[in-house]
Amino acid sequence: MQGPAYKSNPSGWVPLFRVSFFFLALAIAGLWSVGCQSDETAPHPAPHSAVRSSPEESDIETLRVAAETGDTRSLTLLAQAYALGEGVEQNSGRAFELYLQAAKQGFAPAQYHLAGLYLSGQGVEPNNEKAVEWLEQAAQQGHLHSQYRLGGLYSRGMGVEKNPQRAVELLAHSASGGLAQAQMELGLIFVHGRGVSPDPEEGYRWLKRAADQDFAPALMRIGLLYQRGDGLPRSVTEAARWMRQAAELGYAPAQDRLGQMYLQGQGVEIDKQKGVSWVRKAADQALASAQSNMGLIYIQGQGVERDLEQAVRWYRLAADQGLATAQNRMATMYEHGRGVQQDLVLALFWRLLAAGQGDEAAKQQCKALYGKMSVEQIEKARDLITLRAEEQARQGQN
Repeated sequence: MQGPAYKSNPSGWVPLFRVSFFFLALAIAGLWSVGCQSDETAPHPAPHSAVRSSPEESDIETLRVAAETGDTRSLTLLAQAYALGEGVEQNSGRAFELYLQAAKQGFAPAQYHLAGLYLSGQGVEPNNEKAVEWLEQAAQQGHLHSQYRLGGLYSRGMGVEKNPQRAVELLAHSASGGLAQAQMELGLIFVHGRGVSPDPEEGYRWLKRAADQDFAPALMRIGLLYQRGDGLPRSVTEAARWMRQAAELGYAPAQDRLGQMYLQGQGVEIDKQKGVSWVRKAADQALASAQSNMGLIYIQGQGVERDLEQAVRWYRLAADQGLATAQNRMATMYEHGRGVQQDLVLALFWRLLAAGQGDEAAKQQCKALYGKMSVEQIEKARDLITLRAEEQARQGQN
């Protein structure tokens, strides 16, 4: 059965009332426009974009007054303020209520963000089916981000029966409207033949359109295709060229990859200092894989003086983010007293965390570690696991 027709509408809007730079910036950035592309770079953008500047109380009051009249733009901006805790105390429930008011009036940006809350379970019980309903309404109005996100749900069968063809249709509408995320996703679909016949040439054309917008994830994806010879002729030189473009835009995953290429001499001449510099840039953005790689750099003394304490520091940052590889490396440091005082309890604690994520090496090493420990020590490690889980649960509730 053919789905509803979707149109593309790139028009935006400008608030009629005077707002602070914070809110004006949101409007100009197109976060609420029906078709305007934002700078979100994740494959599936979060329902809210991070905003650093804070509105003044007078701006919030202005929004409240306008929102009380039922103005959809004001309702949506006020909802955003509550969702982010900007100018008001963070309140996901209140954000949901305000988005819902605007969404019921047919305001596509509010429908999009409301769907995001249903998907994430922020301020409301998670409900993928409800999310699909609201995204459908926004998508039919030509809201590019909704078309893109709805395509992702059809592709994965979340909240709706899996339908790769419908996913491609939705992504094509969004991509044709100029949304870089959709262009990249559509390109990868054609490269790998997901729901369509494989067509690497068509896939590259869409990826290139996203890359031409300086969309860093697309630049990196092209680099990876060249590096792997996946739909494009294998060329580590071309891979490095594309990876550098993404890295220079500040995209942490590309910075980490480029750093590894310099360290290993892939597509570029070996340059340990440049390699460390690029990996550190990514690590400083809290990319867990880069933090773990920095730990390895200090262990091996690649382009830096060997420093086990620095290695532990970087491993811990990555491990605390839940990266299994880093957790297992932390376990090794504690087991053998490298850069830290030897502590078998903490060694088992980190190994169990890694093993719990399916790390096969950690599972095997746990068995060997048990043989070095007393029953009391093993129980202490398991208690630490329980305490960590409880703390994470409390943080999730807050």
